Amino acid sequence: MATAVIKLEKDENGQTIHLPAEFHLEGSSVAVHREGDKVVLSPVKPRRRYTREEIRAWFAEMDALNAGEVIPGGRNQPPMPEPRDIFKD
Repeated sequence: MATAVIKLEKDENGQTIHLPAEFHLEGSSVAVHREGDKVVLSPVKPRRRYTREEIRAWFAEMDALNAGEVIPGGRNQPPMPEPRDIFKD
């Protein structure tokens, strides 16, 4: 396992490190977490972008699953009180 000693630079937002070339990570973002006294950096994969066609197909699938009402006949509960009535004795 490769090891390097690098300097920490402080600024008003925290600390900055410059990784040597052999430690460069792909992408533009990393996830950071602690494991005991170690700080671990992991590359973050970019989120997949769905096409309009994929989104339309997903909505069509959801429409095909139309199960009707979630609670047949609706929710049978008393009406909500007026907001001002809540504070009356």
